[in-house]
Amino acid sequence: MLAMVSLALSCSMPPAKCDSLTCAGCCDSIGVCQPGATSLACGREANACSTCGGNQLCQSGACITSSAVDAGFDAGPRMDAGADSGILDAGSNRDAGAADSGFVDAGLQPDAGRCAASTKNPPNVLENPGFECMAVPNQWSGAFTLVTDAFAGTTAAKLTADQNGAGLIGINLVAQPAVDTDYCITIHAKGTAPSVRIAGLSTPSAIRFTNPLATTSWVRAPPSSVVKVPVLAGHSLALSIDFPTGTAMPGDTILLDDVDVWASSSNCTETR
Repeated sequence: MLAMVSLALSCSMPPAKCDSLTCAGCCDSIGVCQPGATSLACGREANACSTCGGNQLCQSGACITSSAVDAGFDAGPRMDAGADSGILDAGSNRDAGAADSGFVDAGLQPDAGRCAASTKNPPNVLENPGFECMAVPNQWSGAFTLVTDAFAGTTAAKLTADQNGAGLIGINLVAQPAVDTDYCITIHAKGTAPSVRIAGLSTPSAIRFTNPLATTSWVRAPPSSVVKVPVLAGHSLALSIDFPTGTAMPGDTILLDDVDVWASSSNCTETR
């Protein structure tokens, strides 16, 4: 109840300044908080966003040089569901070199069938909410791996805290509504980290919720409510999930699955 009250109060507050109190990612050129997990806007702790070079990736808010960047995406509109002709790609997230030849997967159902969100009303707006695509490019970015210890289905995302106790997974553009819209966010998580933080970011709102963790069992976060983010017409919604600053030790983990984001016309009271 307290979490919902605090979220409601946040909606009426003046535009938040992009600083370390309001932004876990980075501040762009116009002072808007970004998740800080993409190569176009990389950074953390409210520092200025950086643009990573062509041979770099954004990991834990820093541009790092990588020799394992894809030479190209699969020939289809999505990355393959995880196996080409019965042989796993050279990396669980990215191919080791050239793009796939374009052949249909051998015996597997079409890729879109594994990547699509489960049927809900209102629908989940995410393309790959349960990480069943076995591929990063479906909106998600950040320094995470894919594991088979899942809440539902077969796959989940795993965040591991770096030497600074930091780590982030995010989506830079979740939605951009044509009219003022309330978006609702829930996740399922577990891990060794003391807590997990969910942030819905949209000018002028920056709504955050920290949920206790340190458990081997999957928990819903928030437990009995949602993270409600008001998004103004023409503005965009970004999503980030990370270790709250100063809480995690290097090597702490967060497992993440079944991220649910929907547009609500009923104050986020829909049954999911």
